[in-house]
Amino acid sequence: MLTEFKVLRAWVHAHFSEERGATMVEYGIMVVLIAVVALLAVKVIGEKVNAGFKDTGDCLSSSGTC
Repeated sequence: MLTEFKVLRAWVHAHFSEERGATMVEYGIMVVLIAVVALLAVKVIGEKVNAGFKDTGDCLSSSGTC
């Protein structure tokens, strides 16, 4: 009787413990989070670079010292 229980338990574990679906969802979440972080970084860096170019352009176009 104990042997049949072990066989049944092994069969149930083999057929219901697959994690392929969960792994795909985890990869999808990681891709979305990486994309959000990348977009935020580009936005912040872009604004700072744009402000720097604007300051430099204003300095070059004005006759005074910067």
